[in-house]
Amino acid sequence: MEKTSKKHFDKWLDSMPEDLEPYLIPIKEGKNSDEGKAPDYLEIIKRALKEYGLGWEEYRKLKDKHEVVKIKHLAELAGEKDKAEVSLKVSSWRSPYAKLSVGEGRQRIEEGKNLALVMRGVIAVMDVDDAKRAKRILPEELMSTLTVETRTGKSHLYFRNGGVNNCDIRGVVELRAKWRYVLTPGSYVPPGNSEGDGLYKVSQRRELRTLTVDDLPAELKTRMKRIGQDVEKVPGDYSPAKLDEKVKAPCPFFESGEKDLSSLYLDFHNLAKSLIFSRLQVMLKDFLAIDIDGEGSTYQIHLINGKIVLVNEKDSLPLASIEVKTSRNSVKPVKGAYLALKRGIPSILAEINTEDVHVMNEKCADKIIDQAKDQLANLTKLKKENWKIPDRHTCRMCSNKSCPYNRNNRVQQVGQKLVEEKTEQLDKCPSSTVDNIVKAIEQILKDEGYKILELNVNDS
Repeated sequence: MEKTSKKHFDKWLDSMPEDLEPYLIPIKEGKNSDEGKAPDYLEIIKRALKEYGLGWEEYRKLKDKHEVVKIKHLAELAGEKDKAEVSLKVSSWRSPYAKLSVGEGRQRIEEGKNLALVMRGVIAVMDVDDAKRAKRILPEELMSTLTVETRTGKSHLYFRNGGVNNCDIRGVVELRAKWRYVLTPGSYVPPGNSEGDGLYKVSQRRELRTLTVDDLPAELKTRMKRIGQDVEKVPGDYSPAKLDEKVKAPCPFFESGEKDLSSLYLDFHNLAKSLIFSRLQVMLKDFLAIDIDGEGSTYQIHLINGKIVLVNEKDSLPLASIEVKTSRNSVKPVKGAYLALKRGIPSILAEINTEDVHVMNEKCADKIIDQAKDQLANLTKLKKENWKIPDRHTCRMCSNKSCPYNRNNRVQQVGQKLVEEKTEQLDKCPSSTVDNIVKAIEQILKDEGYKILELNVNDS
């Protein structure tokens, strides 16, 4: 017997503004707390295959060839060249083929499967994890809006988006405004050891308030600034690296292809990155960051998933991300700008060869991505007119073998040159490069209003 509820789904739909069409995506059946909140990737792939008239056999062949199957691979196989630039994964919940109509959504609920509402800048949902702490910081009037009770008995507050962005106070409240999702009423996920019954349902039927930045408490405003203001600016059809490669080539028919990097290169890159990250954390543990512009909170400085994160008992604030560059002449500024805007924090670009460390802030990233989008528009126009722009250097890097100007001939690595070059890089990893990364972090902290306290200064 299905535990989902069509009644609660329809009640939620009736409570939503008539002028706002909900952006729905499929979520797995709620067999457990993990699956019940994860996108239904198989359903998304099935919908994409149907769009291109392809089946699972073709998909398996593409997976054997590319490992990660993207929408452009389906488009190429189906002969739809106008869609061959879309680099999103076929299984991505951001894919246009993941979007369900209201009727399709209702049918999933009737079948015992779950749904999610995706925020895309029109609706914002405040996920309240700790009602008591949230009540102390949130204005009381914000509670007077459409409210949904979650599977654990907590609350989702629904708003019209009046210019807010994603931000959160860990363990207290999370504001989901752009490219995040929440499960819809009617969905069911086992509640675990909580006060809820596992079912998402409307608990307060009110008209949606419009939520603006001015409505938010200072704690959320500060975090919103750090999260970034315009995630929609980033071109969603490209990975960071692919966007960088695409816009740096003048020819619209340039193809970077799947790089078949030597395992020696990859292993040395990972070793260099490991040396830098471990040494960096050893140095950062001797520092504390004190928020002098706020409440004077003190944070340890951690390295987590390639990001510098300020951590204390109550909070976890991302400060900057780090990209380690071991290739010669390959800083990838567009990739750095992409990540800075997407993550809402500066990107630190560390070059091993030169020991230079660069900081890509939001202002620079904003301008670079604007230029990248303009370049994509130019390349699209040129491609429609079948206009090629040969370039000696670019043609040597291009994998488009059908182009008469292609000059890509991979040279096999034989001998000791590559090993010597990469070994020389390792000598630079735990010394000057890390020192320069620390200096960049110190400057970012000062710019963000933190005082730096050094500990154990006499320890060796």
